[in-house]
Parts: sequence; C-alpha cells; structure tokens
Amino acid sequence: MLRKSNGKVLLAEGKSDFADFLFSLLTIPLGGALRLMEGCPYVGSVDGLYKSVVDLDEHYFTTKEVKNKFVNPVLAPQFKLCNLLPLSCDNLPDDFCFDKRSYGDVITCRLTSINEDFLFVDPLSDPVSNGKGYVKGPTAYVATDDLVVTPSSSICLMSLLSSMSIPVDDLEEKVVSIGMEEGVLILQASLTSKSALTLGLSHLLTKVKDEN
Repeated sequence: MLRKSNGKVLLAEGKSDFADFLFSLLTIPLGGALRLMEGCPYVGSVDGLYKSVVDLDEHYFTTKEVKNKFVNPVLAPQFKLCNLLPLSCDNLPDDFCFDKRSYGDVITCRLTSINEDFLFVDPLSDPVSNGKGYVKGPTAYVATDDLVVTPSSSICLMSLLSSMSIPVDDLEEKVVSIGMEEGVLILQASLTSKSALTLGLSHLLTKVKDEN
C-alpha cells in the first residue's frame, strides 16, 4: 500500500513466508549480512572492519578456515530456514539435544547429537513443519515501512491511516514479488533507514509507475 503523494510504502501484506523472511533477517550473522550486501558504507565502522578481514592476507590468521568464517559466516543450525537469501548453514545434525550435567558444584551445558536420555531442543524452524517456517499459516501478516510486523487485519490498516491522517484517495495498492535482489536491498535498508520497504522495493515501485 503506497502513499501517492510521496511514493512511500505505508505497509505490505503477505503470507507467512513473507513474515518468515523478515524475521530471518534477525538470524543473519553481521559478517554474513555485509557479504550479502557486498559491503555497505552506511553501516558505520563495521564495514571497515569487515573489509579489513577481507583484505588481510590469510597468512596473518591462525588458519585459512578462520578467515573464511569471518568473511562468509554461516547460520546457526537452529535458525535453518529455506529462504530467498543465499546463506548456508553449519554442517551439523538436524536434531540436537540439550545436555546438562552436574559435577559437584559445577554445571556444564552443551548441544549434542540426539539421545533418549537428553532433553530435545527444537530449532526455531520447527521440524514438525519440515523446517519451513517460523510463524503459523495460513494467517496473513502486515509489515510497516520500518518493519513492524503484525497479523493482518482491516483494523490494522484503518488504525494506521487514522494515526497518520492519510486520506483514502492518497492511497494506491501495488502487487510486487520479492526475490533475492529485493531481499538483500530490504536487509541493507533495514540497517540504515526507517524506510526499509520503500528503499528496498523502490525499483519495483518505479517500474509499476512507469508502466502506468
């Protein structure tokens, strides 16, 4: 839903996979986000930190693998989700258990392979749903331009319009598809702006306007 007067996105509505994608942004390691964005000078000093690792000869690291883990970090196994961003996951078992043992006054905790004597720990992407999502469907979800996500309802839209004093004739509905390019742009915009959807989808919105 766009505001015609300024071209900004008020909100976007999508199915559970839309909400899954937005929530999955919180699971991306910072180094992984910078790799996807191919560097981002707008995120402050962390961009320089990432580039220093990329440029530093692997000879200065304890092992080549250490440098690679900084440059191309992977998702933690419990966050594994088949989404539109090309991020790999640690090559570890799909099932994990929480092993808590007491040795006198010392308590140790660790993740280990599944065993009937251990307490099973579900990953965020529930294995019951084959690891396909974080939120329940078929509920639709709404995200505002600054990525506040809520279940979709007509009340949500009317409340937003009322709070912003936006006339109905200033609204325009657009249908767009979000792919990997848009996903990376939304990720980048989310780290640098309060208008993540407007900036991340601007090229699609421009195309729609040109066609009209």
